[in-house]
Amino acid sequence: MIKTAESNAAQDKERRVEAEARNEADSAVYQVERLLKDEGELPPSEKGAVEQKLTALREALKNDAPVDRIKSLTAELQQEVQKLTQAAQASAACGDCGGSNCGGSGYTAADDVVDAEFEEK
Repeated sequence: MIKTAESNAAQDKERRVEAEARNEADSAVYQVERLLKDEGELPPSEKGAVEQKLTALREALKNDAPVDRIKSLTAELQQEVQKLTQAAQASAACGDCGGSNCGGSGYTAADDVVDAEFEEK
């Protein structure tokens, strides 16, 4: 029995690596789908790239693609999602400051404070 286990150890390790890669890819697909669904307005160019990578990864999982392919598609999807979230944060920051002086300190005219002395009589 020990000899059988030792002879199958390589196959077991290979199956474990494949299962972990598939689970990671499934998790990434789910998270990205939630992100796309929950976020309101996302930059269309980045959103399109993420959707393409998402579709490619779904197809790879569906068609039992090799583990290396699944891992590379998962990594590419995660990179595109990172770009998408950075672009979404940048556009949200621009929306917060009204588009004027975007990328600056966030200072607006409403922040003008007049310092005055006050005396009670």
